[in-house]
Amino acid sequence: MHIVKIKRSPDEILQNYVPMVHYIADIIGPLCEVVLQDMRNPNCSIIAIRNGYVSGRNIGGPLTNLALKIMEGAPNLQEKFLSNYTSKNSHGEDLISSTYFIRDDEKKIIGMLCVNILKSGFQSIMPTDSRQEQNGTISEHHHRVNEYLYASSDQIIIRSVQDMLDERHLSAENITFAEKKELIFLLKKNGIFKIKGSVPRVGMLLDIAASTIYRYLSQNEK
Repeated sequence: MHIVKIKRSPDEILQNYVPMVHYIADIIGPLCEVVLQDMRNPNCSIIAIRNGYVSGRNIGGPLTNLALKIMEGAPNLQEKFLSNYTSKNSHGEDLISSTYFIRDDEKKIIGMLCVNILKSGFQSIMPTDSRQEQNGTISEHHHRVNEYLYASSDQIIIRSVQDMLDERHLSAENITFAEKKELIFLLKKNGIFKIKGSVPRVGMLLDIAASTIYRYLSQNEK
C-alpha cells in the first residue's frame, strides 16, 4: 500500500511550537524569555512570546540581527541549534541565549524557538556542577555570537551600522565613499536590507542617497 505523505504548511509547523513557548517558560521561570519567530516576516516575526519584559519585546517584534544574517548568508545551515551564547537586550544587559531552528518539510529554516535568560540570574538555575562553565563553554555546541534582542527594526539597523563603524574606527561624519560602499555590502551580507524601510534608514545614518544604495546593491548581485 502506497502511503501519501501530506505536506504541512509553514503555519502548521510553527503553530506546533507555540505550546513549547509556555512549557519552557514555566519550567525555567520569570528570568527566562521564550520566543517563537517566523522568519518569513522579518519586520514582525514574533508570533508567540513569554516573559517579554526580559528584552522589552512583544508579539509582532522583528527578527534579531542573528536571524537576519542566517536568512541572508546561511539559509541552508546544517546545525540544528545554537546554544549558550551571549546576547544583549536594549538596556545593555547580558543574556545567555539558545536558538533552535525550525524547518519545513523540505528542511528549509522557517522559524526559530529562542530561549533568553538574564545572565544575572543564570547561575541560580544552573546545576551546581555546571556553574563554573557559564562564562562561555557551557556546551560543545557553544558559538560566539553577537545578537541584539531589540524591540524595533530601527534599533537593529542603528546598532548594526554603529557596530560596523566602531569595528573600523570610523564615524558617520568622516567616511569616504569607498568605505560607505564597503559598509553597504557588509550590511547586505548580514541581512539588514531584508528589513522593510532599511535602505532609506541606512542612507540617513551614512549620509548617502537611497538611490545610491540601491545601485550598490544591484552591482553586488551581478
